[in-house]
Amino acid sequence: MNLFQDKPTLIKLGISAIIVVLAVYLYFTLSPNNKNQVQVFVVPFNFGVSPNLPITTDNPVDPKSPKDYVSYEFADYSGKVLIKEYPNDPTQALQVTFQSSRESLNNEMPVTAEILGLGDTAEEALMRVYLQGYATTGIQNGVRRMAGLLRRTGPTADQRTKINTLNQNLTSDLESLELRFQQGSMYADELTQVKQALSAYLSAPGDPQTSAVKADLARNVLAAGKIYAEKYISDNQAILKTYLDNVTGLLNNNQKQFLDQSIQPWLARNKLN
Repeated sequence: MNLFQDKPTLIKLGISAIIVVLAVYLYFTLSPNNKNQVQVFVVPFNFGVSPNLPITTDNPVDPKSPKDYVSYEFADYSGKVLIKEYPNDPTQALQVTFQSSRESLNNEMPVTAEILGLGDTAEEALMRVYLQGYATTGIQNGVRRMAGLLRRTGPTADQRTKINTLNQNLTSDLESLELRFQQGSMYADELTQVKQALSAYLSAPGDPQTSAVKADLARNVLAAGKIYAEKYISDNQAILKTYLDNVTGLLNNNQKQFLDQSIQPWLARNKLN
C-alpha cells in the first residue's frame, strides 16, 4: 500500500504528527524544567452538609465546613512545594512539603535525597527497605520492613532485645516529629515566612505565566516553603542516621555482609556501585 495515496492513512498520520508537535510544545513551554519558569496549581476541595456523603442537591456544599481545604502546588525546575490550607478551621495548621525534581521522578519521599548517599551499604540496605515501607503506609511499616530484614541476619537473643528497643524508640521519635510538624508547632519563624509569602501571592492580581510580578511572588512561596520543609527533612534524617549507626553497631561483620549483599541488585540497577 502506498501511504501517500491512501487518504485515511494520510489523515491518521497528520493527526499523529499534530499530537506529537503539540506534546513537544507543551513539554517545553509548560514544563518547570525551564529554570526561569514557575507553575502554580490551585485546587479547592469542598464538602457537603453531611461531609461523609457526596455533594448532591440533597446534600449541598457547606460553605463553612471545617473539612474544606485548598491544595496549592508551586513548581519550578528544582521541584515543587505542596501546601494544604484549611480556610474554615483555624485549629488546622498550614501543611507544607517539598519534593525535589529527582524525588518527583522516582516517586520517593524527600529524605531519600540525602540519606541514600550513605557510604555504608549495610545502612543503605536498611534505609532502602524503610523507604519502601514508608511509601506504602508510613513510618510504622517502614520500621517493620527494617525489622524484618534485620531478623534475616540471624541476630542473637541479646541483639534482638536491643534491636527491638531501637525500633520502638525510632518509631516514637519519627511519629512525634511528624505530628508536631503537621500541627505547625515547629519552626515557627519559617512557617510564618511561608504564610506571608502565600498571602502576598494570593493578594496580587495577575497570572504567574504572564505577570513577572506574580511569578516572583510565586518563587517567594517556593523558596519559603522549601526552607520550612527542609528543616523537617533535616531533623528526620538526623533521627534515622542515629538509628542506623546504633543498629549496625550491634551487628558483626557477617551480618553486615548479608545486608550489603541484599542491596547489591538495587545498586546495580541504579548504577551506584
